Amino acid sequence: MVFLADNDIRALREYEMQLWGEGITTCVFSMNEQQTYNILASREISLIVLDLRIATSSGEYFLAL
Repeated sequence: MVFLADNDIRALREYEMQLWGEGITTCVFSMNEQQTYNILASREISLIVLDLRIATSSGEYFLAL
């Protein structure tokens, strides 16, 4: 499962379209910090694509989880 985290809905949709074009159809999205924590705690993620400039935290912090 691919996890996409960005506060820009247009970026998330673009990532989704590019992944679908490559045959990757199992994606989960997050647009805020709390949602990101919940997803990372509850799902097995194979790949993370995230904005390193998250509004209330740092993308590097999430990668360290």
